[in-house]
Amino acid sequence: MLVKALNVPVRLYKWRANTAKVSAVQPVGTPYQQAYFIVAGRNGHYAGRATTQCKPGPLAPIVQFAGVQSPQAPSGSRLGTVHVQVPDGAAPNNSVLGLSASDLRVRVGGVDAVVESFVPQGDGYRLRFRQPALSGPGPFPVAVDIGTQSTTLANAIRIDDPKPEVAFVLDLTSSMPTQAMLLPAIQKAREAAARMSTQSRVAVIGFAGNGVEPILMRPFCCHWRLCPASQRGTLESVLGSLSGSTQSAGAPGDGVQAAIDQFTAQGGTGPKSIVLMTDGGIGEGRGLADLLPALRAGGIAVHVIAFGPRTDQPFLDRLARSTGGTFHYIPTVAAGPEAAALDLAANAVDAAARGEHVLLARQVPVPAGAPVDSIVRLDPAFLGTQGAVVFSIETPNDQPSLPSSIRLFRPDTSEVLSGAGVEIVDTPRGRHFRLESANLGDWRVQVAPSVAGGGTQVKLETIVDAARIPALQLSLAPMSPDTDGLWRLGTQLQSELLPTPPQAAIGGVHVAAGDLNIVATVQRPDGESDTLDYQYRPKRSEVNMGATTETWYTGLEFQDAGSDTGFVENPMSAGQRGSYRLLIDTTFGNPASPYVLRTTASYAVLAQTIDTDLDTLPDAYERDRSCLDPQTAAVGSDPDADGLNTVDERRHGTDPCLADTDEGGETDGPK
Repeated sequence: MLVKALNVPVRLYKWRANTAKVSAVQPVGTPYQQAYFIVAGRNGHYAGRATTQCKPGPLAPIVQFAGVQSPQAPSGSRLGTVHVQVPDGAAPNNSVLGLSASDLRVRVGGVDAVVESFVPQGDGYRLRFRQPALSGPGPFPVAVDIGTQSTTLANAIRIDDPKPEVAFVLDLTSSMPTQAMLLPAIQKAREAAARMSTQSRVAVIGFAGNGVEPILMRPFCCHWRLCPASQRGTLESVLGSLSGSTQSAGAPGDGVQAAIDQFTAQGGTGPKSIVLMTDGGIGEGRGLADLLPALRAGGIAVHVIAFGPRTDQPFLDRLARSTGGTFHYIPTVAAGPEAAALDLAANAVDAAARGEHVLLARQVPVPAGAPVDSIVRLDPAFLGTQGAVVFSIETPNDQPSLPSSIRLFRPDTSEVLSGAGVEIVDTPRGRHFRLESANLGDWRVQVAPSVAGGGTQVKLETIVDAARIPALQLSLAPMSPDTDGLWRLGTQLQSELLPTPPQAAIGGVHVAAGDLNIVATVQRPDGESDTLDYQYRPKRSEVNMGATTETWYTGLEFQDAGSDTGFVENPMSAGQRGSYRLLIDTTFGNPASPYVLRTTASYAVLAQTIDTDLDTLPDAYERDRSCLDPQTAAVGSDPDADGLNTVDERRHGTDPCLADTDEGGETDGPK
């Protein structure tokens, strides 16, 4: 173990890896003086080497977002989040890889907060912390220290639970035919708005045309004030009037700029998000250099839902990740976007933008005749008591036989009616109940068929605040590109379970490792899917000597046997069209009625694709290895005679020119 501070050990593990590395950032003013390495293994089975190197500390992080994550916690403190990113183009060895929560310091209003976790999120990291007791609602500055570097985001966080502000930016170009593409996008905006609190603020912006100012601009701002029932009708009127234009050109970047302008003009204190839905355009319009400064200054996250292969996926992926948002690629067919993929992506965007997760989703048949009851159990054995709950009931498609009534009953059998802490929103396809406080127990949803007696089917979803599932917060991030410009999906992709002390979990909720069933798949651009292997293990446990409690970090690591995945820079010119889609299903709770958290993310993975000798090994890869030649095909050869051919060596991450890459005393090939 490496001791990075007095009595604070860091344990190193070597799990299916060629090397094990750790980084340590000393406190300000504490120089590196000496390092001790204690190396041990079971039964003496250890071979390798240990090296130490003094590296410069990370560059000052970019603080992208800070906000309240959940309502008042049982301990009296509040949970907050901050998203940080190391600046692009950082000097070598300046990174936050290898760090953990104890290496960081967060201050809110100048007062230290307790950092609970530090997990990958997009191309940055998300810190979860408990806010200190402060007087007044704020806003307060948030400062983040990594080693000797510090960054402060002014007016970053309020503690009066401001509601989200969301701008939906919709592509209205002629390539988005109204029935096939635009209507599904409009429906997702409608559903998201219906599930939001009436204290939230919503805008809808359409873009089409060339130039900085889109020709078609249809903002609906709810006056950028509250969205009570009286404004819901206006919102529905705007959504219902949207249609595709005759303009074939459109620039997504210009649509994003229009949303930034709306946020800038209207102000607001809540966490801000832009949800961009597009099938591509003639160029991206405003580029990253134009958009990112304003987005970061305003604390605006951009979430992108990209329909089909015409989209400039590398640009949209980078736009989302660089702002702390999410990127989702949706495969398309002649009839429109793949419905299941769009549903999942929209739910993932809601979770990221508002911190509310779909916990239960089911299709409920409603035959002609009598009403149908469906029980939704909020199980006290697995769920917390804090945070909002939304019951969403809608027909999956526009149908002539819509339900005649949709009712909700509490565990005490009383009916849920509009009132304090309860909002009921009707849409053309159903009804949404939002309860800021909901008791645990069995809730009953009753759906009656149409007055004419026709049967129907409804989609029933239960959405809960993140505070109710503190032991199961999922975070996804790809590994950084290797020296070949390739990414390996899965080898360092982690689904992180936020810290949960083994004896007393947050809010009294704790899900043991054995109670989880997790399936992760990656869908390639060709439509084929691979199931990823995973291991459950403590990522790290740290015991602070003299402290009364232990802090545990647990995680899941998925592996795909090292298979390489690539995506060309220009999706219109070569290679498979479409990004890689990762899906993770986490099932827990009562086996008779389990909960399922579905998490998804897409990645436009860049790759070096030039292969002069057509041996499936990129020229850049062969130039970096002395035993290979970009002009001479090496497919099937085994230069180091270790039992692995060159293609397998690249897949496994071993050196085709060295029989024992990790110098561990065993060859890289089959044992």
